[in-house]
Parts: sequence; structure tokens; C-alpha cells
Amino acid sequence: MAGESAHSTEYVAICAATKDAGPDVREWADYHLRLGVARIYLFDTDNPEPVEPDIADFINQGRVEYYYLPRVTPITIKLYDLCLRHASPLHAFIAFIDVDEFLVMASAERARGLPGLLKEFEQHGALAVNWRLLGPGGHAIQPGGGVLQNFLACTPVQYPENRHIKSIVNTKFVRGTSSDPHHFEYAAGASAVTLAGEQVTEAMSATVSGDRMMLYHYATKSMSQYSGKMVKGSGMGNRKGAEFLTRIDGASTEICTDALTSCKELGMEACANVTLPVGTA
Repeated sequence: MAGESAHSTEYVAICAATKDAGPDVREWADYHLRLGVARIYLFDTDNPEPVEPDIADFINQGRVEYYYLPRVTPITIKLYDLCLRHASPLHAFIAFIDVDEFLVMASAERARGLPGLLKEFEQHGALAVNWRLLGPGGHAIQPGGGVLQNFLACTPVQYPENRHIKSIVNTKFVRGTSSDPHHFEYAAGASAVTLAGEQVTEAMSATVSGDRMMLYHYATKSMSQYSGKMVKGSGMGNRKGAEFLTRIDGASTEICTDALTSCKELGMEACANVTLPVGTA
């Protein structure tokens, strides 16, 4: 597959596998393309209703490379391996995240976008970005409007499960996938590091780095949406129970507006007329 230099307009891409995600995919794709992602490789799996119509313009523009796999539920890590081999020659960095995860940069970082931040990590195997889990925030059913405007209840930065990381791999050093979708294998002498410079060799970091960028993980959305997710399972074949929803809901004791603010600053239609909650900035 022909492409531009990995250090030009194709600097950073995303590989993602989605399973029955619905129209929320458009908000997710639009957000990351505006953040500076050059291309998204999207695998739509085990889904009788493809998300293609929701992102048709992005596909036609060549900004989303879309693969519809309706009758199979492949393991996400196998799709990651396929995408890694396919896309690595075209990009300096590839982020491996899910469609319920948004890269949210702190206000001081937003002006230069994701490519500007990643340039600091060109000598490392990957940038490991910590989660920030968000709960249902009182929504029993799916609310009208987008994810970023509706789900603001979040866990504190140092919540233990936020030690989980996802990887934005440096294609110069990455050598393959590992046993899970969180971390990868790298050339000798290279490793993933957090934004604080901490080396990460597994699915979780020792500490949470949350001052420059975090991966906002909308793991539950509304209670009814989570119930459906429990039945269908994830692309990795996981089926979390009701205990997870209760735990994340109870731990989401803060209000996070950075994702919504970023959405507005990026000029997204989904957030254009949304007012920030009173007392937040």
C-alpha cells in the first residue's frame, strides 16, 4: 500500500476494533481526526448494522479505512497485529485504543495537538497513556446527544484502575503485539514510557500520569447501555458483570469537563451548543 512519508501528513494514526458501537463512532472519529490523527483504521466486527453510514464522509475522504466483519468476533489483539503489519510503514506513531476511549489533552497541551506532543517521544518505543474511567453519571438510559456532553462523572486521577494504559506505539521500534491489547513488544533497548517518563512493560503502570493527557474511558456509558454490553461482550470476549458498573459508578466522584471543553475548542458540531456545568471551566 503506497503512502506518504511517516513524518509528514501521515504522522499519527489509530487502529481500533469496534463491536456493535452504533452512531457514537462518528463523534469518536471526528474528535480524533480534529486532534491531529491523520488516519483511522477501523474494524467493525460482529455487527449486523454496520457503522459505515455514520462515517461515510470520512471513508470517502480517505481519513478512515473501514473494514466490515459482520459474521465474526475476532480477538482484538489479532486485529491489532494485522493493523500493525499493514499500517506501520505509513506512520511514525499508531495509537491502539477502543471507540469508547478518547485521548484528552490538558489545556496547556491542546494548542499543538497530538502530533506536537508525540514528537517528544520519538526516541521511545511508545507513549503509554493512562486511563481515566468515567461512570454513568446518573443516566439510566442512553441520553440524547453525544458521549462527551453527557458523561462527565469521572474517577479521581489516582483511582487504582486508572493505572491501566493504552499504547501509542512508535513504528520505528515496535516489533509486535503481546498477550493483551494494552502493551506491545519492542526492539532491544526500546520501551514504552508514560508522560512522566516511567517505563511500562505490562498492562498497567506503577503510578498514574494525569497532568498532560489521559485516555478517558467511557466504560459504562448509561446503565442500560452497559447492560447490553454485558450480554454481547467485548471484542476480546470479555463480559464484565454488574459489580463493575456499581464499582465505577460509586468511584466516579468527580466532574471532568476537559473532554467536553476540548470538543468545543476543536469546533465539533456535537458540542457547539453545549454549556459547561456551573462552577466548572
